[in-house]
Amino acid sequence: FTILEESKFTKQEEDFYCHWNNTSIHFYGNNIPGDYLIKLNGTKFQLKVWRYLTKIPRGRTKSYTEVAKAIGYPLAVRAVANAIGQNPYPPKIPCHRVIRSDGSLCGYSGKGGILTKKLLLKK
Repeated sequence: FTILEESKFTKQEEDFYCHWNNTSIHFYGNNIPGDYLIKLNGTKFQLKVWRYLTKIPRGRTKSYTEVAKAIGYPLAVRAVANAIGQNPYPPKIPCHRVIRSDGSLCGYSGKGGILTKKLLLKK
């Protein structure tokens, strides 16, 4: 991803930005003052998946199949799982809210792996 000062970027419709604030900075252990926007770099498919993940409400989960259907690619369940696994900014893009169709938990690309996923889902 690319970190941009809010005053120094031009936004294109297909770009996807996340807000980077002091809480996120602390979580990732960086020392960047102020507020920034992060431009996420990925394929159009990855960006579509990551954008959808930000719409899953706190306290709710979706299956990989539900995500694939929701973004218009019902047969691309594995591709959705791969895109989720490449999430560059967990937990801001809440990939921890995606679980298997049977309700079981599987991997988490963020620090701490599946244990962190369990903890985040309890919040």
